[in-house]
Amino acid sequence: MSCFFDGLLAELTDEELKVLEIKRSSPELIKILKLVNKPTPNVLWQGKYLKNKTMLDNLEHVKSYDAKTYKNGYLTSSADPFMLLLCELFCWDITFKYNGTIINMRHRSPLRKCYFSASRTHFERGR
Repeated sequence: MSCFFDGLLAELTDEELKVLEIKRSSPELIKILKLVNKPTPNVLWQGKYLKNKTMLDNLEHVKSYDAKTYKNGYLTSSADPFMLLLCELFCWDITFKYNGTIINMRHRSPLRKCYFSASRTHFERGR
């Protein structure tokens, strides 16, 4: 069950993949996100900037994620560190329907809109 990373990967444009210097591979995506991991000071979650402690926790989450376990499933959160990182890196504006609740994550100067949804058991790209 690699639906979380497969969904993120499917949303990346060819240009974004070139920036990351990867092909369409979830293990490669995880590996490079761990390498380019950084604070997300330009990202708003539900209209508010993240606190420093939250950014540090998110950095640690991405850093310590065991990429070998991605096929075992991933517990997506409503303020997911990987999604927030992608907002920072690519100036995304994400609308995330999480268990029926709309969550907004957006770069302060977004370049494009992305949609994801998740239930307790599945994550997917799209409305």
